[in-house]
Amino acid sequence: MKMEQVKLEIEELSLLRNKELFLRKKQLGVKINDLLGQCVESIQAAMMLNSSHLPQELIHSQPKISKGENYLSFPWQILDYPRIFKKEDVFALRTLCWWGNGLGITLHLSGNYADKYNDVLTKNLELLSQNDFYICIHSDPWQHHFESNNIIPIKEFLEGNQSNSSSLNNQGFIKIVKKYSFDNINELEIVVGKTAEILFKILSK
Repeated sequence: MKMEQVKLEIEELSLLRNKELFLRKKQLGVKINDLLGQCVESIQAAMMLNSSHLPQELIHSQPKISKGENYLSFPWQILDYPRIFKKEDVFALRTLCWWGNGLGITLHLSGNYADKYNDVLTKNLELLSQNDFYICIHSDPWQHHFESNNIIPIKEFLEGNQSNSSSLNNQGFIKIVKKYSFDNINELEIVVGKTAEILFKILSK
């Protein structure tokens, strides 16, 4: 069967010719990397305030910035810090810049860490709700998008689970998420530091 001939539309051809567009995209990626890197110090400060209740290997972990071009069709950059990624056990604070969609800061726990902090997070769901946090309801812990089939407001989660909120760790992991718009990008260091402080303080209760 003969394939249909592919042709570019006028708008597509214009994009293809636009050198400035590709240069600006590259420059923007570098700036976002720098903004994510600047968050490390504010996260460290939040950790030190609550260090006695956090795993020592977490405190000594090193930051890592990753990037990709195609998470659900859009580029992404993510700071994992602090971070422990083992086969079964995960403890990570993940700061995501998802181009075209927004910013997300996620506390990701699985395995022993999900077991350890399940009770204290469950006990403080109302406090998290008051600070506009979301919770992951997806069965796949590696989904990061902001749609309602992945994360919902904790307030909504509480309303739907009043009779069965004894455990957040029913799927083997817990993800607590805070969403921000790109309006906050130039204050990312402050935003991430404050979010980390709330989360680490709750884990220390």
